[in-house]
Parts: sequence; structure tokens; C-alpha cells
Amino acid sequence: MALDLPHREGLPGFGDLLAQDIDRSSMVFHRFDLLAMRNLVYMQNELQDLQSRLKNQDQSDIDARKQDILDGHPDKDTVLHRVDWTALEAASKIANPELLVGDVKEAKERWELIMTIRKRLEKYRTALIQQWEINRLDPPTVKTHHALLSAIDEPHQERFQRDIEALYCTAAVVDENPNKMLALASLRSPLYDDRLTSWVDKHFTWGIKKDNTYSRVAYYSLDSIRWRSSLIFLLFSFIWIGGTLCALYPMCTKLNCEDAVWFELLFILICTLLFLGFCSILGMPRTEMFGTVFGYLSILLVFVSLNKAA
Repeated sequence: MALDLPHREGLPGFGDLLAQDIDRSSMVFHRFDLLAMRNLVYMQNELQDLQSRLKNQDQSDIDARKQDILDGHPDKDTVLHRVDWTALEAASKIANPELLVGDVKEAKERWELIMTIRKRLEKYRTALIQQWEINRLDPPTVKTHHALLSAIDEPHQERFQRDIEALYCTAAVVDENPNKMLALASLRSPLYDDRLTSWVDKHFTWGIKKDNTYSRVAYYSLDSIRWRSSLIFLLFSFIWIGGTLCALYPMCTKLNCEDAVWFELLFILICTLLFLGFCSILGMPRTEMFGTVFGYLSILLVFVSLNKAA
């Protein structure tokens, strides 16, 4: 459906623009990879420091235990040496500074270190998982990117031109260089990545596109593009299968010599390879491509077998 450009200025208006696309493909944002990596590095360095402090405490425990043995107290059982969770928790609740001496003080320090490690480690791993998920987001397609630029650069959209740096926080968005577009993330990945659908999207959108009267941008459903490309592929497949069967029928009926079988198999092999090449050129996923080719080959072999039996 045709969508109007927002009439509000600045960030609210730009947010309205991104939210108008019914396919959600216009929801494009900056990745901020530099900030994300800097944050992860700092968090990692902080955890390394906490790990060093924990190792130092463990070494202090070992040294204290050795000293007790040298002093003739091998059975000495202190809070710190036992590292009992209940005792550590009890030491953490002591608020009187006069009681925080010796092993009790060290036990409370260990408790505080454990709590700090727990919080920092949880945040660090959450940040890692979030970054992993963000890395799986695709950059916007060239067409989506160009559409956003066209909407921003409308002659009567001075408010977007004035705030373009603030809106996207980077000059990468106003540059159509595909390498710089990698700095952006689309919250909805493209529904297709094969060449046929891309060709349909570029050259055969008649009857699908609906121009916006307020903009040079045309809005249309990506699902419609996908279905149209699927219909084109099915039509071509039926024509190819029908043509192959029409060529095989005279071979099966008119050639009576024993060598006719080899001619038929050779013809089937050539047609199958050509069909495989066509699917490969379209950029079909490997599983779909081999499934389609196997089905095509099965139809030809069954057709030849039935004719031989008849």
C-alpha cells in the first residue's frame, strides 16, 4: 500500500518513516560495532582483573594453610581455610567493624569478590550473546538503503536533510558504498537471496509497486515479489519438463534398436545437467537445488520406464 511520509520533524518524524513499511524491512539501524567491541574489551579486562584477585586469594589460603602446618596446627579450621558458603554468607552480614578482623575480614572480602564476579560475569556473557545475535543480522539491501536515502533527500524534506547526521549518527548511511553499508543492521533479513527473485524485484514489479504521491519512494510487499518469482520458476520448470518429455516420446516409440536405451539415458543426462546448471545460475540453496533436480530426473526415468513397459 502507498504510505505517506511523516509530517513531524527530527527524530520523531524519522521514527515514523522507519515504522511505515508493512514488511518491516525499513527498520535499519547502526550497529555501533566499535562501541560494542570497546565495551566487551573493557568487560573482559575487568573479569581478568577479578580472576587475578581470586587467584591471589586462593594462593593466600594455600600459604596460610602451609603456615599453620609449620606452626604445628594441622587441624586448625578457620572460616577462610574451609571456604564454607554458609560461613562466608554469615561473615558478609557482619556490619560491626570491630568484628571484621583476621579470617572473618578475609571471608567477607572473599564474599564481596564472589558477588562482584557473579554480576560482572552475567553482564559479560549477556553482552556476548547479544553481540552474537546482532552479528547474524544482515545489512540492508541496496534497494532498501536507496529508498531511505530518497525519502530523506526529498526536496521538501528539509527537516531530514538538516538532521541527517543526528538521525543515523554516521555518514555511512548517506554513502551508497556497499562496504560502508555493513555498518548498518536490518531488523528483518531479506526474504530471498536468489538471482531470479532479485531480477524480478528489479525488472518485473509491474502490478505490485504502488507509488507514494508524496515521495519518489515506491512501497510494495516483498512477499509479492517472492511469490511472483516462484510462479515464474514453476512455469519454466513445467515448460522444461514438458519439452523434455515431448522429445523423449519419439525415442521411446520409434527407436526399436537396443542402443536406443543409451540414447535416451544420454539425452536425460544432458537435460538434467542443463536443468542443474539453470538452478545453479539462479543461486538456489543447495538442498532445494538438488531436491528439484532429483525430482526432475525421477520424472524422466519413470516416463521412460513406463513407455518401455508399454
